[in-house]
Amino acid sequence: MPKRFVIVLLSHGAADRMEDIEPYYRHIRGDQPAVPAVLEALRQHYREIGGRSPLNAITQATAAALEEVLVRQHGVGSFRVFYGFRHTPPFAETVMSEAGSQTERGVLAIPLAPHVSRFTELGYQKALAAARAEAPDRVPVALSGPWHLEPELVEFWAKSVHRAIDRLFPEARAAPKVLFTAHSLPERMLKGSPYPGQLAEGARAIAERAGIPPERFETCWQSASPAGDEGWAGPDLLEVLPGIAAQGSRGVVVVPHGFVSEHLEVLYDLDIRAKKAAEDLGLGYARAEMPNASPLLVSALASVVEATVSGRRGGPFTVDQASLPQEPLRSTHPGSL
Repeated sequence: MPKRFVIVLLSHGAADRMEDIEPYYRHIRGDQPAVPAVLEALRQHYREIGGRSPLNAITQATAAALEEVLVRQHGVGSFRVFYGFRHTPPFAETVMSEAGSQTERGVLAIPLAPHVSRFTELGYQKALAAARAEAPDRVPVALSGPWHLEPELVEFWAKSVHRAIDRLFPEARAAPKVLFTAHSLPERMLKGSPYPGQLAEGARAIAERAGIPPERFETCWQSASPAGDEGWAGPDLLEVLPGIAAQGSRGVVVVPHGFVSEHLEVLYDLDIRAKKAAEDLGLGYARAEMPNASPLLVSALASVVEATVSGRRGGPFTVDQASLPQEPLRSTHPGSL
């Protein structure tokens, strides 16, 4: 067996084709029957973004690029990079099981969501268990911690903010409002969670790097699920926009830093729904480009790997399993990362 580390990039996954939408949505619901109205709305959203999500292809490209970087730095056979999804093949549990059987040094799973939430941690517990079941004795298996402050990621977003400002119409470029967004979660899942604090911390770091003064940016949420009757974190982006227009701002730049890839919540919720809402209010609107599989994003992931396997991120492959509540978790929104 090669003495190599195995890295697994984990993502929510998405439907690649229109015919994949129903099984994808049904898997999100734990194989419960699809809610017809929600399923049709999901199909319509996919039609409006071209019939497919690019998320899976972007994840695959990111894994290939990361492996190339790590092998170039450490030599052939030093690292192998896989990718797996929660709700579509290749499934995370299957991939992590294979990863555990292919290493004598360790498996590091990195969620492609740079901030840590209870939703993310719980969602990948089965995948971690699958890797541990197949890994040789004493081979560590771990889930990476937050990586929202990696300098390369902050640098990407800062540049993306300025490119978005440049796309606004001239009158809106002088002092646009910059809104940092992330996927909303049920309020019950945010009690005691580091997620909101990390989002605020990341927004401040990006704004500082981009030279955006505190009075010109704020954080808000997006893509709360319409299903169920529980409260979701707010304020929502669509609720914030009218106040910005009322204050006399001419433009708004939305920075979805809670994600790293284009997918439904970016291409529909922001590029279609939020854009129309802003323009109906007379606001110039631009959405910051996503990292996707860009060199800076791959470099940030490589830094996470290097720091973890060397022990600079809290010891080699450490994960506090006691801190992860042992409860089942199902995704609550069909397009979330």
